[in-house]
Amino acid sequence: MAFGAHVQSVQVVNTSVANGGSASFASITVTATNTLLCGVRFGSGALGTQHISDDKGNTWATDKLVDNTTSNDRLVVYRCSSPAAGATVVSLTIDTGGPISVRAALAEYEGTCTLDQSPGAFEAMDELTLDSGSATTTVAAELLFGAGCSGGLGTFTAGASYTFRQQAPAAPSTKICIEDRVVSSTASYNA
Repeated sequence: MAFGAHVQSVQVVNTSVANGGSASFASITVTATNTLLCGVRFGSGALGTQHISDDKGNTWATDKLVDNTTSNDRLVVYRCSSPAAGATVVSLTIDTGGPISVRAALAEYEGTCTLDQSPGAFEAMDELTLDSGSATTTVAAELLFGAGCSGGLGTFTAGASYTFRQQAPAAPSTKICIEDRVVSSTASYNA
């Protein structure tokens, strides 16, 4: 496999998490030199504080957090570079706020990725055309990862040159989706 190649992905279709509660992904077996990226839609509840963790004690970073305070929806992209190898259970925890509806999609990619750019904005929550806005990459070979969510139910298609990895739940009732693309030249891109 080449840098940034998609290895696998899983999803949490819908679960409600109360203050102090957590939701776990099914166990996945990961490779130590790879990267995990997770798009999460927290919706229909007080935004509060949420975080991600796993049973291996890996370090997770928040690469993007976008709030829609009108509808109390939040889209977060989390990243774990070079996780411990083996079967891993990833959990989303609500520290404050809630109860809150959680839908998430987690993907594993070949190689260790670091954050270069992090554009993003909320469209109207019932908008079915989502656009991250553009950002210019600083190195030639990059994995572009897009996460989008909607307060309404819809059917999404991947952006030009992107590949969908997960939609939760399945179309036509999708609330969150993730897509990716590997590029080989420095330029301005959007998801």
